[in-house]
Amino acid sequence: MRYWPGFNENISVTRDFNLKERAHLEFRLEAFNVLNRVAFGPLGGATTLTNANWGKWGAQANSPRRIQLVGKLRW
Repeated sequence: MRYWPGFNENISVTRDFNLKERAHLEFRLEAFNVLNRVAFGPLGGATTLTNANWGKWGAQANSPRRIQLVGKLRW
């Protein structure tokens, strides 16, 4: 399976609560790159076989999994 660096699996779950007639409370859980897939960036820059860093990945092209909880009060 081929992985495209710009493609991440993101989810969001929301729950609303009515506190009073005009007050509302919203909770939201957001998760980015849920499956925590790694897309490797370019190789470390070593182009010769005698270099100790030849063939080692130097960077990650996407960001790791992030989860955040958001609370919003509206009135």
